[in-house]
Amino acid sequence: MTEHPGNEQLANKAADFQAAAETYYNIAVEKVKDAVSLLPDDMRPGPDLYGIPWEPVIFTGLVGLVTFLLFTCRCYRSIKSRLYQSKFSLQKPCSFLNNPSVLLSTGPCYGWR
Repeated sequence: MTEHPGNEQLANKAADFQAAAETYYNIAVEKVKDAVSLLPDDMRPGPDLYGIPWEPVIFTGLVGLVTFLLFTCRCYRSIKSRLYQSKFSLQKPCSFLNNPSVLLSTGPCYGWR
């Protein structure tokens, strides 16, 4: 079976991305190790947090942060849509523009100045 040239390009891009991700990960780990080594002895973290390894603690913290950002974004969008709906529900439809006397007696409406 012949392979498409696009598959090879995609595989090369994936390999390049993986290599870049590993490089950035290694740099981040080195920076964290350097920062922790600068701490005084009594402030350095131990091998675990109350008997739990650091990897699940960090993962749980990141999941909590993402969850917080998700709910904050959804709350903001909900409030924004309610304000938008209330803004246009207060305005009257202008289906009676042909009769100016009715318009003047009812006040301003959307689309009419």
